[in-house]
Amino acid sequence: MAPENRVEDYVEGRRCPVCDTPKGIVKYRNILHVCNVLKKAGVPFTNTDIRSDVFECARCGHKYLNPMLKGNVLERYYGEINSEFYDPIASDPRNYHIDETRAFAGFIASRVPGGKALEIGCGLGHLLDELRVKGFDCAGVDASPFATKFAREQLGLRVMTGFLDPETFGKEKFDVVILNDVIEHLAGPNEMFAVITGYLKPGGRVIVCTGNSNSFYARLCGRKWWYFYSWEHISFFCKSSIRCLFEKHALRLTTFKRTRHAGSRMNNMKLLLRTFANIFLDLSGIRKCDYYCRYVVFDHFIAIGEKAE
Repeated sequence: MAPENRVEDYVEGRRCPVCDTPKGIVKYRNILHVCNVLKKAGVPFTNTDIRSDVFECARCGHKYLNPMLKGNVLERYYGEINSEFYDPIASDPRNYHIDETRAFAGFIASRVPGGKALEIGCGLGHLLDELRVKGFDCAGVDASPFATKFAREQLGLRVMTGFLDPETFGKEKFDVVILNDVIEHLAGPNEMFAVITGYLKPGGRVIVCTGNSNSFYARLCGRKWWYFYSWEHISFFCKSSIRCLFEKHALRLTTFKRTRHAGSRMNNMKLLLRTFANIFLDLSGIRKCDYYCRYVVFDHFIAIGEKAE
């Protein structure tokens, strides 16, 4: 007889992944995810069966999902199975956000005077492609075989398949390492940053773009902030927690820029007004809204950490 499946076989509790404080404060209880991660990963439970809380660290202010899916489940999901992010674009993997990609590449080029760039979680390689146009010598790594094959064969980029470790690029050093909408997926950001700093040249920079858990929009939405609705998102950074992470790895926070990240300013304003309307409908009892908005609205930041010369 096959052993009975248990929830604890697929999820695990955790401490603060940034400063390792053992006990956080429960910020939001019983988050009901609306993603298809469990189904794709072959977990024999539904989002209704497995709930999670969002904790806030009393020491560094970091918010994190607890419990989270176990590492072996996530590694298989990202590597062998492919993230659900690629499902709607698998037949047409072009860059659907080319304006934002070019703007971010321009921002990076304005802060880093050329050289060698490494992107972790580079996906299909669209950002690296834009950085190459600006004169960077580019390399990338991503767990998805589908994405990395596209980046190599269609864009001609030097991209490795798998998870970054000290052997991925050997003794090679880079002027800038980029994590664009990636750090929120990392179960062990300290372990990753220990590897990253080993690849950075003296004076090199780490550039992180992610959701800002202390943004006005995140606080407005509360437990219904869109970032909380995927099992892929397990770490929710703010200025204090990204500074803490940088300082633990001898990186000086030189830039913290709040940004809308996706879509035009006008489109973000429209979505913000829609969110206000949904909150009104929810609080008045006219209509129950399971979440306020499926988009990101003025709720990201870009942080730059610099390694000492």
